[in-house]
Amino acid sequence: MSEFKITISRRSDRKINIQIRDEISRIRFFDATMTLEGFAEALTGMSEVTMEGEVRGLQYVGKVKESVRRVAEYTGPSTYDRKKQEEWLKQNCQEEGWFLDSYLGSQGSVYRKGDKTYLRYGVYRFVDPTPETAEKPI
Repeated sequence: MSEFKITISRRSDRKINIQIRDEISRIRFFDATMTLEGFAEALTGMSEVTMEGEVRGLQYVGKVKESVRRVAEYTGPSTYDRKKQEEWLKQNCQEEGWFLDSYLGSQGSVYRKGDKTYLRYGVYRFVDPTPETAEKPI
């Protein structure tokens, strides 16, 4: 059995936003909006009140997000253009079965050692929980 968190908030456009997140995978898999009137009707017992929304990432619900940091020697054209470096990562460092996080805006994500440039980036995937990983994430 999975544990979920729900967030209900009022937006500035006078709509209610409802989000549901799976605790173990940290995936926000349900995101919907409804009118204030519709929300009030639902709270007071009206069933099947209309809302608009999106369901995504259901294949990851109940799985554990495994994240790993990687370092790659950059061999692309410009050593000072982060957009080109991020594109180079996408083209050269994608691993089968992993999602690539090519963001290089953090301090230390691009560094030089001698005449070589290195990129620190991350990869992640969702795996079935084990007894050790099924613990609540920090």
